[in-house]
Amino acid sequence: MNELGSAILNAMRDQGWMVTFQGPVVAAFPHGGEIVVLPLVLFTEVDEQRLRIILMSLIVVHGLQWPWPPDHRPEINGEVPITE
Repeated sequence: MNELGSAILNAMRDQGWMVTFQGPVVAAFPHGGEIVVLPLVLFTEVDEQRLRIILMSLIVVHGLQWPWPPDHRPEINGEVPITE
């Protein structure tokens, strides 16, 4: 599990989402929302770029709350959601 993947799953758990691991996927059930099914490999990859895109979708579409302020990452010359 990479650092961002762990942080996302912890945020889901802390906000009362039901999260299950079903074979090659992670299934999450947000409050009053549709089921979210994500490939488990996204949470274990070294390259987190695709997972950051998924995180933004979880925030915008499904209402996942994310800590603020974001982390500045010089290697991408920008900011990403905080991962601690």
